[in-house]
Amino acid sequence: AASPSQLDVTHASAASLLQSQDIWYSRWMNNEIYANLKEKELNERSIRAELLDRQNFQPLSVCGRTTNVGTTQDLTLLEKYFKMDNTCPGENSKKIMVLRGDLAHGRIGNNLIEFLHALQFARDMDYQLAITSNSWAIEMLRMMWFNPSYDDGWAAKFEKEFCVKIIQPDDSLKGWVVVPYGLNPNNSVAVTKYLFDYQSELPLDKYIASQSRFIQKLFRHYNLGPESMCSGINAIFGDEKK
Repeated sequence: AASPSQLDVTHASAASLLQSQDIWYSRWMNNEIYANLKEKELNERSIRAELLDRQNFQPLSVCGRTTNVGTTQDLTLLEKYFKMDNTCPGENSKKIMVLRGDLAHGRIGNNLIEFLHALQFARDMDYQLAITSNSWAIEMLRMMWFNPSYDDGWAAKFEKEFCVKIIQPDDSLKGWVVVPYGLNPNNSVAVTKYLFDYQSELPLDKYIASQSRFIQKLFRHYNLGPESMCSGINAIFGDEKK
């Protein structure tokens, strides 16, 4: 189990991530990014109008606190607006990136970025992303989201939400080409440092939309229970900010 100090750092990182999402979504709602989009990219004017209509915006509640993270309906609109499909990367590829090992570059805040960048890297490059069941990524995420203590079906939901495969450390990768090239796949610190530094070539608005979708999916599965994320969120922000 995570120590109190680990949980404090983890919850602080989750709070920071949620604040970043709030800032991103506020930029969308204030039309700072949409103003630079070409009109020809809009298939339906009604999509844009509905995204920007604050009266129709029903934010997701996290630990009893409203956020600028939209509901499932808002997420669907966002995906439609940016023409995001629901197909998983790597379906027709024999290239795979595996997050393994119990060590990663930096602390939990960095590790969150590395996980989000791994999702982006896999989608940008059309690679399959796999995570070993005992990896740093699973350990970190379970402290905040998808904890099996609260949800017996967490693994299937996690794989479906993020298009990843959870594998065992000794599973064979025969038939796969392991990426990133030039890195020892067993050196988890080197791989995570590569992911931390990774910069997607997507346009800024599409990159933010993609990362926002990942963050929204995380916060739809936050942990409940005695050592829940909410206890940390409440300790950081205080009851008066609900």
